Amino acid sequence: CAETQKDTDADGVSDANDLCPNTPAGSTVDVNGCADSQKDTDNDGVFDDADQCPNTPTGEPVDANGCAESQKDTDGDGITDNLDLCPNTPLG
Repeated sequence: CAETQKDTDADGVSDANDLCPNTPAGSTVDVNGCADSQKDTDNDGVFDDADQCPNTPTGEPVDANGCAESQKDTDGDGITDNLDLCPNTPLG
């Protein structure tokens, strides 16, 4: 097998073009050979497969789910947590 055809992690993308080596077995990958568990599209420190809030604004701190205060509405009142002056509004 020529070096340009070698696919060490068997993800369907040759090692020469694979930007994410060691892809977990059985993972679906993009054209660069990267699975969601290997990507952090919004650069918030949480990999895409676990990120519940994609597109986090740059530089905003996030929780373990990848959500910034500007993306959460904990009390469900339609006002994001970063702007909510009454964070424990009862439902209804």
